[in-house]
Amino acid sequence: KKLIFDGRMYMLDDTAFPSGLIKRVIFANKRGRITRERALKGEIAEVLKRAEQARKLFPDASLVCLLDKGVQELKVDGTRTYRYHFQGLIANPEKLNAATVLIPFEEDLEKVKVLLARTIKPDGRVVNLEPREIRVTKASSGSVYFGREKHLSFTLPEVSPGDVIEYIYEDYVFNPWDRKVFDPEWYFGGEDPVLHSEITIITPAGEKLKYVIKHDPDGKVKRAVDEGVEVNRYFFYADSVPQVVEEPLMPPVSTVVPSLHASNQENWDYIFDWYAAFQRERMEVTPEIKALADSLVSEAECEDDSIARIYHWVQRNIRYISIKGAAASGVSGHPAWETLRNGYGDCTDKSILFSALLRAVGIEAYPVYIETNDSGELIPEIPSFQGNHCITEVIKKDGTNLFLDATGTTSRYPSFWSADHGCWAVNALRRKIEKIPVPPPSSNLRSYRYVMELDSSGNLYVRYRSSYRGDWEDGVRWYWQHVRENEIGDRFREMLGDIAPDVELVSYKLNNLHDLSKPFSIELEYRIGNYLERAGDLFLLRLPEIEDRYKFPEVSLRRRKYDIFYGTSAMIKDEYVLRFPEKFRLEYLPGDTILKFRGDYFKLSTEMKSGEVTHRDVFFRPDARIKAENYKEYRAFCRGIGRSVKRPLVFREVR
Repeated sequence: KKLIFDGRMYMLDDTAFPSGLIKRVIFANKRGRITRERALKGEIAEVLKRAEQARKLFPDASLVCLLDKGVQELKVDGTRTYRYHFQGLIANPEKLNAATVLIPFEEDLEKVKVLLARTIKPDGRVVNLEPREIRVTKASSGSVYFGREKHLSFTLPEVSPGDVIEYIYEDYVFNPWDRKVFDPEWYFGGEDPVLHSEITIITPAGEKLKYVIKHDPDGKVKRAVDEGVEVNRYFFYADSVPQVVEEPLMPPVSTVVPSLHASNQENWDYIFDWYAAFQRERMEVTPEIKALADSLVSEAECEDDSIARIYHWVQRNIRYISIKGAAASGVSGHPAWETLRNGYGDCTDKSILFSALLRAVGIEAYPVYIETNDSGELIPEIPSFQGNHCITEVIKKDGTNLFLDATGTTSRYPSFWSADHGCWAVNALRRKIEKIPVPPPSSNLRSYRYVMELDSSGNLYVRYRSSYRGDWEDGVRWYWQHVRENEIGDRFREMLGDIAPDVELVSYKLNNLHDLSKPFSIELEYRIGNYLERAGDLFLLRLPEIEDRYKFPEVSLRRRKYDIFYGTSAMIKDEYVLRFPEKFRLEYLPGDTILKFRGDYFKLSTEMKSGEVTHRDVFFRPDARIKAENYKEYRAFCRGIGRSVKRPLVFREVR
């Protein structure tokens, strides 16, 4: 082996070390088996020393990653290798499942081999994995997903709490999607604490990397870069990275831990061209597509109506089934005519067909790639094959644009899945990357109306109506479409049972359940027996369901480290109208409430007029994210809402 030191870095084979990490260098001759055994003992002793250090540093952790090491190398011919080395201390029984390792791969693209797999006992004893215990199986497919992926898996032997598990594997990618694009990334940390995490990236001299470090406000990630004559070496590492402790409604873990994103592309031009070449070919408007598009919009009254009719048709008539093959089909979809003929496709297929149908009637439309906000984030400054989803950008005749997602089955125009909101969208054909706006709160409105009559025995008769927009309408409509008709009544009875024990469902109606062109709403009539709550000589009436509607479990913590991430905006409107008999006299009517937090607000009002009590409230939240630094103020806002809606109406019996 050759060790090279250039004054800043030590370079040994495929690994580079900054000089600050090296305490001493020892050169020794090979002396056969005895030398190797001593070296192994020294190596095991070093691992156990790190394990003891980890116990002291992270005493409450169930698993500590002692070593999280990767080496990625781009070869001159565009093939690439990835070597991964993991050492983990199993501190508690709940993490014994970490001994089972699953490595996904596609055999027509890559080869994976295990170089080392062993269990290290606290006394230094080593139990090696038998090669025959390594399995290769086909990844399971679901009812809508059929992939070509396989899994290499093994379970490390004789693992008990207190042991260290260690494995090394190498992945040789001999058939990458595109040999010209190299886009490595690395995450320093996660759900378990990490003692040391490092990544070395090696490229040919002519392939310099553009890179960015994200989510590292404390500067934990250190780097050493050596761009040489023959190869370039990029080394990044972080020490003592604490685990991510989950908080309610926090952002995805990948967006809160330090991360590296890199590419050998200076700009997006080549990737735009690569995507666009597929898309142009696949969006061909055939006579069959033209005839269908014309028939769908033949009675449309305006451009929005035309878009809506095609949008709804694709959702309802093209089933979501993902069949993954080569990059051409997996990333850029099948031809629109083929998806139409098959009657099924994945998100890319449905977007391409939707775009082709719109183009057939003169409406500009493009497939765009995104990373959904529940998964992570697309890094616009790093050109790469990013994204896990494909939706559609539509340019209307007046120049305004909107985004639509035809993947599902229940999004009523112009709404689309909330996981797309606020994401970066890569539009290859327009050669643009733009932010998808978060819709205004009115686009996600939930409206509830209760007309209630209280009788002299304290029973409450309720006529209820709810309507929705946006993601709530999508989700509620989807839910009821998947309930058998003969079970709908039982589902409503079960839900009403959460309001009070003595509830009788009188009638129910689901309006426009299967007509996606019209708003969906629910109507119920039900009776609650003995609903009043007695408090001495007073009677309390709490408005049904309102407290549950304004529960905010995400503000249960006194302090938060991470933002609250809702994914989209929200708006709620309530109206309760109560009629009550002369037997009862209203003693207390809750006063009006107005609460504000930056752009959010809540307003509640109650009034007594013409023998009726009317309660109205409205909640308005335009932001999809609440910053952690504003949490204290936001928590007070939410808790204030919770207190205000808990105030009951108070009656006294007239004698």
